[in-house]
Amino acid sequence: MNNKFLHAVPINSPIQIKVENLDQFYNLAPTSIGLNYFSPQMAWSPTKLAQAASYAISIIDYEASGAMGVPFVHWLALNIFEPYIKFNDSKLNKGNLYQGEHTASQYLTHPLVEINKELAHNQYYAPFPPNKNHKYEIKIYALKHKISTNRNLVMHLSDFERTIYDAKVLNMGVFYVNSPKLSLDSNNIVVESSREYDNYHLFKAVDNSYHQIEDVKVLNIKQHIYDEAKLLENTKFPKAKIKIIDSSSAKSYAVMITSNHLSHKFGVPLVNFAQIIDKANEQRIKFKNSYGLRADLTDINPDLYQPLVDDLLILKDKDARYKGLYTIHVYGLDCELSELSKTSEDESVAGMFDLISKHVIAYTSKLFK
Repeated sequence: MNNKFLHAVPINSPIQIKVENLDQFYNLAPTSIGLNYFSPQMAWSPTKLAQAASYAISIIDYEASGAMGVPFVHWLALNIFEPYIKFNDSKLNKGNLYQGEHTASQYLTHPLVEINKELAHNQYYAPFPPNKNHKYEIKIYALKHKISTNRNLVMHLSDFERTIYDAKVLNMGVFYVNSPKLSLDSNNIVVESSREYDNYHLFKAVDNSYHQIEDVKVLNIKQHIYDEAKLLENTKFPKAKIKIIDSSSAKSYAVMITSNHLSHKFGVPLVNFAQIIDKANEQRIKFKNSYGLRADLTDINPDLYQPLVDDLLILKDKDARYKGLYTIHVYGLDCELSELSKTSEDESVAGMFDLISKHVIAYTSKLFK
C-alpha cells in the first residue's frame, strides 16, 4: 500500500490517520457498516525518531451509550507491523493479526446485546447505529516493545489495553468516522437514513487535525471507588481532581474517564465520568455515567449512588479485574461553555459529543492505573 501521503511524525505529535472510501460527511463505506463486516482500509504516519516495534488499533463507539447505556467495542487488533491495514484484513489477515473480543462476543458472561452467532467473536464488527448517526473512534497506538501473544487465550478490552500499556505506547493518534442511522425492513434488508448531517466531524479542523495536549492526570481516582458500605457512610462526596497541561488556546475541556475492569463480563468499557469544564470559572455541564444509565451493571442499590450518577463513580464488583486500567480522554474546545451553540437532550456521553462537535482543537487520551 502506498503510504507516501503520511509523513513520519515526532513522538510528541499525534499520529495522522487516513481512512479510505469515506464520503464528504466522513461516513464509512457501505461495505463496512450494517451487515457487511469488512474492516475498512486505512493508513497512518509512522513514528519518527524511535522505531515502533508494532502497532495496535481499536475502534469504539462511545455514542452507543445513548442507545444502550454503554459504549460498544467494534474492533481490537494487535500484531500490526506496517503503518497500514488493508481492506477486510480482519478476515483475510486473521492468521497474523491478534484480534480481541467485540461487544457482541459469545464469550461474554453477561451479554448486553443480541449475539450474531454466525459471526466470529474476534473480528471487526460493523457499526449499526439504531437511534441516530454515530461517531466511531479509530485509535492507532505505536508500541515500543514487541508483544507476546497466546492465541489460545480470549483477549478482552482489559487484556488489549494491558498489553499495549506494558509494551509502552510511543505515540498514538485518533480519527473519528461516522455511520448513518440504520434499521432493518420487513425483509431484513438494511435501510440507511440520510448520510448528510451537520455535526459530522468532531474536530474543528475538517481534516481531523488537532493539537496534542501535553499531559493529563487524575489525582484522586482511588477516592472515587465505592462499595455499599462506603456509600452508606458518606454524606459529602469528593470532586474529581483533574490536572490538564495544555499549551493550546482551549477555553474549556470535555473530559471522559472510562474503565476496563469489567470488560470480560460485559464486553464494554464503562463510562465513569463525562463533563465539560470551563477553564476560566470551573463551571460544568454534566452527563450521566454508565451506572446512571444502567442499574443492571451492579448489584448495589442505585439509591445509594444516585448523587454520583453524573460525577466520577467506580463501583466495586466481585467479578472485577482490579488490575484493570482507566483511560482519561480530554477534548480541548475553542469556546467557553456559554458559547456552545446548542443543547442536547441526551444525558449520556453521546450528548457530550453532540455539544462539542466542530469545537475540538486539542486532544489526548492516557491509560493509567
